[in-house]
Parts: sequence; C-alpha cells; structure tokens
Amino acid sequence: MTLTYSIALLILFFILMAAEFFIPSAGTVGAAAAIAGVASIVIAFTHSNTAGFSVVGTIAVATPMMLYAMVLYWPHSPIGRVILNRRPGQIDLPIESRLRTGELRRELVGRVGVAKTNLLPGGLVVIDGKRLDAVSDGTPIDAGTEVVVVNTIAGKLRVRLAGPGDLAPETTAVKKQSEALETSLESLELESFDEQT
Repeated sequence: MTLTYSIALLILFFILMAAEFFIPSAGTVGAAAAIAGVASIVIAFTHSNTAGFSVVGTIAVATPMMLYAMVLYWPHSPIGRVILNRRPGQIDLPIESRLRTGELRRELVGRVGVAKTNLLPGGLVVIDGKRLDAVSDGTPIDAGTEVVVVNTIAGKLRVRLAGPGDLAPETTAVKKQSEALETSLESLELESFDEQT
C-alpha cells in the first residue's frame, strides 16, 4: 500500500512540475512539486530500498528530460506567447530603431533636413517636420544648415553637411524654377524700362 502512495506522489510530482510552466504562481507550484517528489522518495524507502532507489532513479533521469521538453514547448504554448509577446523565433528590432510614428529610422537615410540646434556633435535636426536627435559625422554643424542623414546609430541619426547633390528633387526643381524666373526677368531689361519712365 505504501508503494501505491509513493507512485501516486511521483505522478503528482511530474504533473506539478509541468504545471509550473503554465501557471504563473511565483514558484508555489514548483515548491509543491518538490515536496511531492521528496515525499514519494521517503515513502518508497519505507517500503524497501529497491523501491526507494527506483523512485530516486526515475526522478533523476526523467526530471532533466521533462524540463528540457517543457523549455522547448513553453514559447509555443498560449501562456508563453502571452508572456513573451512574440512568436517563437521572431527577432524584434530595437526600440530605438523606430520613430514615434512607427517609421523606421533607417528609412531616413539619405533624406535632407535642417539643423535645429548647433551639432557639437549632438543636437536636434528637423526632417519632414519632425524634430529628431542627431549626431554630426565629426564636424560641427551650425543651426539652420542643411544636413543629410548618412546612418543611424544607437537611436540617433548620424548627419553631415548637405551638398548640392544631396538636395531633394523638389528643392532642386524649385531652385531651377527660381533661377529660370530670374533669367527671364533679366531678359526683360526692367532697369532700362525704369530709366525711360
């Protein structure tokens, strides 16, 4: 009869050990499993040494295998997915790689903006109407200067002075239109018109 209690406690030990992975109990279920395992061993030794050593061997061999299996299965379980808040194998991008709008910072590489503050080397830039932390590529940049994003490092944009080839197509088109307008105004010779009147 004592052997039946020992086997029942051994089964309870394995059930509670598995339940520890699925019930958030702050270790209470695990402690109950340990108590059931020790009680099973003690009761088995009261029956006979052979039964006692058999229960100890069963626990010693089966526990690591069960723990290994549970660790592999746990991220796929409903509680594991809720606690991890992601799918198994999913690689999350660092939080600093996104803007508050959800846009990836690396998508800003190549865009032109304006330095809001002096970059000595860190400061603020405005790109597409958004104020963002930025670091210059080594040279100080004055406020109001056009900059271009060259990289993203540790949640900050790395920028350099914008050159003529870095300007956005819209900006280049506007500059070309203003130059054409100035040329056409000069061709009208308005100065000589003023002198005649």
